[in-house]
Amino acid sequence: MKQCLINQKIQENGCLILQKFAKQNKNNRNTIRKLNGIKPIIKAMNNFPNNQDIQYKGCWALWDIAAFNNENKIEIRNLKGIEPIIKSMNNFPNNQDIQYQGCGALWSIAAFNNENKIEIRNLKGIEPIIKAMNNFPNNQNIQYQGCGALKNISTNNENKIEIRNLKGIEPIIKAMNNFPNNQDIQKYGCGALWNIASNNEENRIEIRNLNGIETIIKAMNSFPNNQDIQYQGCGALGNIAAFNNENKIEIRNLNGIEPIIKAMNNFPNNQDIQHKGCWALWDIAAFNNENQIEIRKLKGIESIIKAMNNFPNNQDIQYQGCGALLNIAFNNEENKIEIRNLNGIETIIKAMNNFPNNQDIQNYGCGALWNIASNNEENKIKIRNLNGIEPIIKAMNNFPNNQDIQEKGKLVLEKLQKN
Repeated sequence: MKQCLINQKIQENGCLILQKFAKQNKNNRNTIRKLNGIKPIIKAMNNFPNNQDIQYKGCWALWDIAAFNNENKIEIRNLKGIEPIIKSMNNFPNNQDIQYQGCGALWSIAAFNNENKIEIRNLKGIEPIIKAMNNFPNNQNIQYQGCGALKNISTNNENKIEIRNLKGIEPIIKAMNNFPNNQDIQKYGCGALWNIASNNEENRIEIRNLNGIETIIKAMNSFPNNQDIQYQGCGALGNIAAFNNENKIEIRNLNGIEPIIKAMNNFPNNQDIQHKGCWALWDIAAFNNENQIEIRKLKGIESIIKAMNNFPNNQDIQYQGCGALLNIAFNNEENKIEIRNLNGIETIIKAMNNFPNNQDIQNYGCGALWNIASNNEENKIKIRNLNGIEPIIKAMNNFPNNQDIQEKGKLVLEKLQKN
């Protein structure tokens, strides 16, 4: 390729050979980088911008060279290889192969690399992904790669805003609705909505307004045995519910609490689902009494406690479980009783004892015991009998500068004082 820079056929075939070589294994991808093989692909694309075959095979080659290889992703960025991919998509908007390979390449290059995500935004690379999805709504491969690309790119806060501003949430939801039987689209669609909703209130509202909550719930109900969809769905619903009461109500009205609990029950050994299930129920229950009641009726309290008991060494599950029980118990007498009857008080205390240095577990453990003890004499007795006062005092002593732990600890100790 280096010696035949003006021979377009050699450049095209060279891109294809490198693509096939890269696809075989990681060692080959490393070899291409070490032999400076990425640069001639980018040169070929830049030298022949009107040759659709070179553009197509160049995008394809960069996609596979970047796959699961962060050093190669960095090299592509340093060699300004992201730009020709975006230019190719913009120059040939009607070429479905280029749109497909372009989306795939940007997905691959963005994965687990924040600087590349920023570079894609700076080069206006988000827009052609969205355009590709809108221009070819019946092409499942483009929809799948588009959802995957937006999922990876949207872990960056500014990129989430850009996706909303470019009306990129809508094609994700449309793709999921148009291809309800395509499990890849459902998986990456849920994942994209999860990331786009994270820490962004306007995006959460937009997802609801576009009926995206219903779409996520349908995906979970349609594929109850697909662990990836269940995991991504729980994560999406958790983020969409966070700090947004209208979304929490919408999730309940669409019977969306049930698939979260079903996912936890169907995959009791999947720690990721247990973690995100507890997290979703925590957010959905927050300051919403009807949701708290619904979770109890669907035996969601039992699922949370089981998760904590099954994975006592998983700090994320312990932290999210304590948080979920804290919210579910808040101002709800029947839920407090249910937690006690299911030995949930013991589970919280164990979590606090097992992870004395984890501030999140100590904070939400104290908060959960506070809510559970409030106006419930039997629960107070149970906490005292289980030596629950000791971890509260330890938490306060271990974290004297943590205002939340100090406040919650003080309040729960006051609740537990004998009359």
